[in-house]
Amino acid sequence: PYSLLVTLTLRGKSSEQLETKAENLVVELKKLSTDDRQPITVLGPYRPIFQTLQAKYNIILKVPIGSYSLASRQNAVKNLSKYFYLVPKDWRIIIEPSSLN
Repeated sequence: PYSLLVTLTLRGKSSEQLETKAENLVVELKKLSTDDRQPITVLGPYRPIFQTLQAKYNIILKVPIGSYSLASRQNAVKNLSKYFYLVPKDWRIIIEPSSLN
């Protein structure tokens, strides 16, 4: 019943370019999760409900963990490292975000 959530956020001026970048990253992440056979769910890309002046797209990675202990969460983050290598430098990675918006 426990999961570790990670949000990937991209901000910029052109909504169309951001959407294309986000969709391309989702394809790569889903391909890796299929090849790797890890039970990681890739959700998105989606635009936040509350828009700001700057365009923004989010992707959520959901990783099931056995318990919510620190060791389980650290192990899950360690297993996600190969996914993080796919994420370009202009994306922001937040592990266990306080909000999904």
